[in-house]
Amino acid sequence: MPDQRNTPVSPQVSDEITLRDILDTFRGLLAHWPVLLLSVCLGLAVAFVFNRYTADTYKVTATVAVEETENPLASSIDGMLNLGLGFGGNGIVDTRIAVLKSFAHNVRVARNLNHGVILFNKGRLNKREVYQPEHFFVEFDRTHDQLLGAEFSLVFNENAYALEVSQVADKLTAYNFSKEEEMKAPDLDTFTPGSSEHAYNEWVEHPLYRFRVLKGPKFKEFLTDQTATASSFKFQSFGQLASWVIDNLKTQSNEKQQSSLLTLELEGHLIQKLADYLNASVDELQAYELREKNLMAVNTIEFIDSQLVEIEYD
Repeated sequence: MPDQRNTPVSPQVSDEITLRDILDTFRGLLAHWPVLLLSVCLGLAVAFVFNRYTADTYKVTATVAVEETENPLASSIDGMLNLGLGFGGNGIVDTRIAVLKSFAHNVRVARNLNHGVILFNKGRLNKREVYQPEHFFVEFDRTHDQLLGAEFSLVFNENAYALEVSQVADKLTAYNFSKEEEMKAPDLDTFTPGSSEHAYNEWVEHPLYRFRVLKGPKFKEFLTDQTATASSFKFQSFGQLASWVIDNLKTQSNEKQQSSLLTLELEGHLIQKLADYLNASVDELQAYELREKNLMAVNTIEFIDSQLVEIEYD
């Protein structure tokens, strides 16, 4: 039986076949060049719109040095003055994290910052939140009820502005900033959206809101800006801001001997607003620590006084 041997394919032949396939594919693509060109242009247009009108997202971090402070008088009474305040304990970092994420702490921070209004700029295709804009700002009456769940749209003119109030939430509520609680306002059931015109610095009076719009230093520049058409704002309670921070605040600790580094992180679209909030939160944490130290000192003195009284009577 004769030997049957397979003739190997030379590398030159394999290369020639692969190159021919590539050329055929390239010629096929050239035959449909209008579709390719349209796809490329459409992709570039979508990428441009996405990058142009999507708000950037930032992460802002703050690092706090937490020191474990011992009560200077605790050793003299064999540790009997351990009041459970977290000083000198192993859970001091956990205690600080619990404080930073507590509702009461963040409500105090929101109150100190007075973040009761969220401001927006409206363009042709989108609406973006802005922080401390230079063309206008809103002053509201803290003692008056303010409407939550509604948006106040502003169209600026030189001497007056058009105001349109619309409902944007499923439920409307009335919030009093001075009392920091929702109010039972009978006008909520009969509230209807509407529009009106007002002069700048004029108080807008309504049973459910009271505020006024003032011009900023760059008001005229905003009027001549062709990319911005209007602005708007919404009222936000201190509790709403506190709840948002609690859900979004991230913490990380680097524990060392007798001290720890606690890192706080917030993510959002307005870098300066995030930075201001973290700074205010750290300031409030320091105020909390000072209150706890003062409380420890007062309780220590009271304990010593009580012991001295008992010794005197003995």
